[in-house]
Amino acid sequence: MFLVVLQFLAFAAVPLFITHLLVRYSKLRSVPGPFLAAFTDLWRWRAQQKTLFYGPTLVKLHEQYGKLVRIGPNLVSISDPAAVNVVYGTSPVLAKGPSYKVLVGLSQGKLVHSMMTMNEAQQSAVMKGVGPAFTPNAVLEYEGFVDESEALLLAALRKQKTIDMSKWFQLFAMDVLNRNAFSESPGFLEKGTDIGDMLQTVEKRFSYYNTWGALPDLEFFVHKNPLLRWMGSPINNLASLARSQFQKRKAEKGSQSHKDFLQKYLDGQAKYPTTISDTNVVGLVVSSIGAGADTTSTTLTATLFFLMKNPAAMSRLNEEIEAAVRDGLLSQQPRASEVSKLRYLDAVIKESMRLFPIVASGLDRIIPAGGREIAGTVLPAGTIVACHPESVHRDKDLYGEDADKFRPERWLEGDEERVKKMDRAFLGFGCGKRICPGRYVALLEMKKLIPFLLMNFTMKLEDPDVELEDRVKLNSIKYTLPIMVALDEKTSSKGG
Repeated sequence: MFLVVLQFLAFAAVPLFITHLLVRYSKLRSVPGPFLAAFTDLWRWRAQQKTLFYGPTLVKLHEQYGKLVRIGPNLVSISDPAAVNVVYGTSPVLAKGPSYKVLVGLSQGKLVHSMMTMNEAQQSAVMKGVGPAFTPNAVLEYEGFVDESEALLLAALRKQKTIDMSKWFQLFAMDVLNRNAFSESPGFLEKGTDIGDMLQTVEKRFSYYNTWGALPDLEFFVHKNPLLRWMGSPINNLASLARSQFQKRKAEKGSQSHKDFLQKYLDGQAKYPTTISDTNVVGLVVSSIGAGADTTSTTLTATLFFLMKNPAAMSRLNEEIEAAVRDGLLSQQPRASEVSKLRYLDAVIKESMRLFPIVASGLDRIIPAGGREIAGTVLPAGTIVACHPESVHRDKDLYGEDADKFRPERWLEGDEERVKKMDRAFLGFGCGKRICPGRYVALLEMKKLIPFLLMNFTMKLEDPDVELEDRVKLNSIKYTLPIMVALDEKTSSKGG
């Protein structure tokens, strides 16, 4: 009898399962895409694990299917620049998609939200307290930390004829962010290595998201269920450092002498004690370092790579730098107020981030009640959508027929209204209310370091035939593999 019941249930389950699949399929049947993606998120999971480089895969899918591509039963990738404001605009603010749940951390058995994973109400409340740490004027208080790291990087590079650009920019970015966070660094640049496996910890975090982002509910069940949380979470080196620095600063009993992230977060906590808990402060410090180190270092690597592969652009930037030095407008260690006036440098960085955006996939949002029309198709409420930065940034109607080429001049020439449209579609730091709060910190580092390096060295790729896409490894953000660069110190910089 028991076997008969089991057989009946099995037979009954088959049509129910088929019906479930058909219902999932029918919701977005008008949106084209890979056949299996319409039925299961396992298609996207497999694509993220197997594809050497997920970004170009989505670019090719958009070239094949159009501005909307269905890459999951309830997920649509978008390449239409006009949709950026719809998806990431401020009226209304669309809620973040479920993939962000994977980024929620664990600390002492508790779920710890960062700025990336908070809902709109939480994020708005916390930003009242910590937002002042990231304003353009506040960021200038961190310039001294960048100067310290630059000097250490210069000393290290002067001892070498050939460097792995990826490695040294990672060490530089992590060194700067530790100083920004705690007013000190454990010595990444002096020792030339990853101290305390912090870089490895950050990379593992992004790799974890890449593994589980397509399956957030399964990730929660496997790794964050109440039983596992009760048993305790594994030790995170970066979180341990942040916690120890937090406790040390708290013991200083209200000292206001520091001008770093931690102090500004503590100041925000003192002002809004019911909104910002101790766990929030630690989580914010961890996310400030974790989200900023590898993203900045990879962008630095890509920018210098593009310059070395495009001699005309390198020459024009060097001419802009040399003219500024000659006119007394650029110090030997460039100041933020000086580099902000270098228009071609600004265009170079923006063009690098356009052609090589750090995020490999999209930034998920949920269509609200009433649905939304995107690229001529009405998407129903509850649909998860994401503008794919790499595909949006290569739109030839907006960026020109040479959208696949590195040409910084596109940001400086032509119709002013078109440049404004290009800016509105730019997703290098995200967009809208949830735009990266640390963008001014990243720009400060990059705008200071690039001219500083070019004032001191002539830089050339050891292998002039190497292509950037061949030196990238899979992750939720883009990481560059070792890229060897020959350094020739300029005569004018020696002894300086």
